[in-house]
Amino acid sequence: MDSTSKFVDTPEFPANYASVDEIGEAVMLSDIEGEVPKDFPEGIYLRTGPNFLYPNKMATKSIFGRASFSLFQGDGMLHATTFDRGNNREWKLSYKNRYAEADTFFMEKERNRPLFLPASEGEPHALMVATFLNMASKFYIVRARKLCTLFAHLRFGKVTKDYNNTNVFEHAGKVYTISENHLPYEVDTSDLKTGKIWDINGWDRPFNSHPKLQHHNIILDYPNRFGLDRLLADKQFIGYERGEGEWSKIGVMPRYGDSDSIKWFDVKNHCSFHIINSFEDGDEVILRVCRTSGSIMSGPPNHRVDAGEWYRRAYLQPNEDSEGFDPSVDGVIFSRRFEWRLNMRTGVVVKEGHLTRNDVAMDFPVVNNRFMGLKNKFAYAQVVDSMQSSNMGLPVFKMLAKLYFDERDKENKDVIKVEYHKLEENHFCSGVHFVERPGGVDEDDGWLISYIHDEKENVSK
Repeated sequence: MDSTSKFVDTPEFPANYASVDEIGEAVMLSDIEGEVPKDFPEGIYLRTGPNFLYPNKMATKSIFGRASFSLFQGDGMLHATTFDRGNNREWKLSYKNRYAEADTFFMEKERNRPLFLPASEGEPHALMVATFLNMASKFYIVRARKLCTLFAHLRFGKVTKDYNNTNVFEHAGKVYTISENHLPYEVDTSDLKTGKIWDINGWDRPFNSHPKLQHHNIILDYPNRFGLDRLLADKQFIGYERGEGEWSKIGVMPRYGDSDSIKWFDVKNHCSFHIINSFEDGDEVILRVCRTSGSIMSGPPNHRVDAGEWYRRAYLQPNEDSEGFDPSVDGVIFSRRFEWRLNMRTGVVVKEGHLTRNDVAMDFPVVNNRFMGLKNKFAYAQVVDSMQSSNMGLPVFKMLAKLYFDERDKENKDVIKVEYHKLEENHFCSGVHFVERPGGVDEDDGWLISYIHDEKENVSK
């Protein structure tokens, strides 16, 4: 590999996206501002996110060109804050972090260097070679009866490593960490040690969640394309297609149906990575999402486009009346709340439209888990600092928002009511979660919990 592709020095991701080290044993938290509510539940606030093991080696260079990793391909790191009330009923808080140690993580850690070549962003030929080399390494030719056969020893047997950086979930009393490209890994919450892979009784393919209702599954079909054929066409490995004939569809399938039972609804081309909630209302299925007109996963259309300029324009609020407006880049990842009402009896999209005003971008929505898949009144989301995100080329979140689905905005009756909580200057949040008050009845009776980063002091809270 070293003779074909060489890792080169690269700058780390800035500010809140910079990699952090493992701290070892859990540390007690004594510097607490304010008070933890007396009726706050005991438990662990646990999240995972990208944290490159080798943050200064995120790109390769070869005779075939340059290739690099994206933000989404960092090694997963678990962060856990434990809320414990001791025998004296006084709160004791502790924090610990640890890499989500996938099998492929150990491969690189033992060699003390990155092994998997970046295979998603960069020059097409470099990405093709990286894909091939990640799958196989040592080649030899066997001559027999005038026939030449090329054999390859498997190197990794997969295009990318197991990231373990996207989500943490609990199932049947066990906690797992996962990304979309692999099976879940079990996590021991006492020390954050990553355990065995959960193979779902022999399931050998990756999986992730789709919205599931009492009677239906929701399937989102967008023109996100990936594959080596795109590289041959001088495109990025992953791309969002906008041309004629491209479409977006929402499929509704009976809970235990098959592919023939899916009812498809054609909708305007878009992407919706993060779902707010979905529920049934008579003959209709209601789907609420954070919607963009393009895909953050794909980024610029090819390696010749200035990535910095592309992201600068993509994060800003789109203005179709501005000079030089380009719908393929301007505001394509400016995320707004959106709703569809799908009539299962008639097969018609009864209603579709934005829920909130057009000058505020939000993402990573959450609801009270007790109302997931049910009709609900409230949701919460992180508000994007569009200008700062544009300057950095990475999403940062400066506020929290509470959405009131049953109430209208006082100044604009076409959109719903939204309340905002602004963080302190230079403070940005991530991983917000709603914690229900024990014994609470009202849907919004609880607290929001999130990690906050003070970028001026470089301190997390």
